[in-house]
Amino acid sequence: MQVAYWASFCAVMSYATVFLLSLGYSSAAAGAIIAAGNLAGILFQPLCAGLVPRAGSARAVVLGMALALAALAGALCLVNGQAPVCAALIVLMYGLLYTMQGLLNAIAMELSNAGRRLDFGFARGMGSFGYAVCSWAVGAFTAARGVGVMPLVHLVLLAALGLSLLLLPGANGQVVHHTAHREQGPLAVLKSDRAFRPVLASCIGLFMGYNLNITYMIQTVTARGGTSGDMGAVFAIAAALELPAMTLAGRLLRSRSAGTLMFCSGLGLTAKSLVIALSGGLAGVYAAQFLQPLGYALVIPCTVYYANRAFPPHRRLAGQTLMVAASTLGTVLSAALGGVLIDALGVRAMLLFAAAISAAGTLGLFFFARGRAEPLEG
Repeated sequence: MQVAYWASFCAVMSYATVFLLSLGYSSAAAGAIIAAGNLAGILFQPLCAGLVPRAGSARAVVLGMALALAALAGALCLVNGQAPVCAALIVLMYGLLYTMQGLLNAIAMELSNAGRRLDFGFARGMGSFGYAVCSWAVGAFTAARGVGVMPLVHLVLLAALGLSLLLLPGANGQVVHHTAHREQGPLAVLKSDRAFRPVLASCIGLFMGYNLNITYMIQTVTARGGTSGDMGAVFAIAAALELPAMTLAGRLLRSRSAGTLMFCSGLGLTAKSLVIALSGGLAGVYAAQFLQPLGYALVIPCTVYYANRAFPPHRRLAGQTLMVAASTLGTVLSAALGGVLIDALGVRAMLLFAAAISAAGTLGLFFFARGRAEPLEG
């Protein structure tokens, strides 16, 4: 399920800019369209989470979203060349894909809570592997067939996701049914749980710092004399280190609280940002990628387990939704501020700001998350 989702995510996210540029949009316009898609994800997340009690299970809602995405991808094939329509379709696809992420995490946690043996860290790491493979494959396909192949690849991967959901044992929503009459939505949880607000704000800081480094990596690399090939190698090193680290996270969660490990991941993210910001050449950028297991690769599974362990059953889906919303908002803010900082103050200033905002998020987790969400049983 995770492999199919993250591969389909890649088919849209990694090549949307290339697709939009091929339609005649400028880089600025393409960036604005993608930012609108991220914002759509923030808006869709509470709405789709609210559909779960009515549908009876998160799986039913995700299947419906997969069908909607398939329809959008099919429409993208049919209207190829009509730039405004294509842009609107991509915004909707972005929004639905980001929204689906929290629901898929909730399905995994419901299986775990129901007593199924499940290693989410390994599954999420395999999702990163699927993303990397899809990125390479779609790159080869687009080079051979043109960018119009992107929605077709997305359709195939959506079919794989739907099949995996149908075949997933035990994902019939019985736990959701048990608490459906008192399920709370994301906005209600955000309003009532004051202790969670600073944790969420801290996570936004971490994701914002991380995405500033990722989104503007090409500027970072070229400022140090590198090329797009170096950027690809940097990303490849980070991706290769994610699978073992995410697998290890599941083991660590058996002896440490998710909140404590989130704080530790903040230290890793901040250290990585500082190494990149203070390095004078490409060697420092490459070396920083070896901190990936202590940062992004650790924080992703820990935020999922945190939302599952820190909340009672009727708030868990809302918690997963809010965690994904934090990641999405961090992406939006990094896209909005990063370019402005680079134009006004330069690449190094942007990188130092990324390290500072990551450090602020880490400090928040030290005070508000550390020790919360007890270790896993077994």
